[in-house]
Amino acid sequence: MPELVYKKSDQLSDKEKQQYCQLFHDVFHKTKSIKNFDRQFLNNYKGYGYHLLYICDKKIVGAYSVVPVEYTINDTPFSVGLVVDTMIREDYRNDFFMIKKMNKKLCPEMLADGIQFILGFPNKKIFKYRLRMLKWTAIADLSFYVLPINPKVFFPFFSFINPFLRLGRKIAVSIMKASASKRIYEHPIRKVINDKFLEFRYDKNYKTIDCGDDCKATYIIYKEAHKNIAYLVDFYPLSKKNFYLAMCKTAKHAGKGIDGVIYVGKLPFSSSLKLPAFKELQKVHMTACILDNNLNNSIVFDIKNWQVNFSDFDVR
Repeated sequence: MPELVYKKSDQLSDKEKQQYCQLFHDVFHKTKSIKNFDRQFLNNYKGYGYHLLYICDKKIVGAYSVVPVEYTINDTPFSVGLVVDTMIREDYRNDFFMIKKMNKKLCPEMLADGIQFILGFPNKKIFKYRLRMLKWTAIADLSFYVLPINPKVFFPFFSFINPFLRLGRKIAVSIMKASASKRIYEHPIRKVINDKFLEFRYDKNYKTIDCGDDCKATYIIYKEAHKNIAYLVDFYPLSKKNFYLAMCKTAKHAGKGIDGVIYVGKLPFSSSLKLPAFKELQKVHMTACILDNNLNNSIVFDIKNWQVNFSDFDVR
């Protein structure tokens, strides 16, 4: 008999964690070990995540999982749940409303535990489902900013003038760094970066570097679509000057093997490195739902109030 079971991460047995990790592999064709599971769900300020499990014949065939993350609104504590895994095994997807049922059962449990707001960055299919069936709100689509190191990879039709493109890029970036404003931006809503967050969000594959002028940056290298990309995950303090510093220092630190540096987020200033929407590698949708009705909709649903980037999520 199918059943929906709510559990916190620290209540799951090793057998259940193993079934969860196998389900993740079956659905997303990616590996998640029990060690990865524990790092993702136990290394946060509450010490656990939330799971609504879809169980058939004593096996986990679906899961809806959320990690609690500390944010602040104008320096007031703000408890957010980040939706990280929404998955149902292919042969159990006959109930179109199953995810809605899972969401309906999980949300009151999270609210009772102090979660005020749930946030997610879904793929195209889940994005539509959340808006239409779960009545979530689309806050914004994040933007892509690209510093091409090997221009011919991004602009193959101009590969014959690649040396000139490289020279032009260096000159342009030097001018941008020299002329960029040092104004520091502080958004009303931002995550709390402490040891627990760093342990949850970053593993040994991420590199943190000193960019000078009190600016620090974190990046990770991915190979995708025949490109070696260094993703600038986060940098701070947030200013236009520091953005260009972080992009350039990331390129230098990552080495000659990369083809470009990419930053995904919403910057409060204009930049010539921003890709036009039709050139973006994929759409990154920022969606959310209020659990605590005391929250101000006009604040939490306005992207201008959020300091958001790749450090808030990893959709791959």
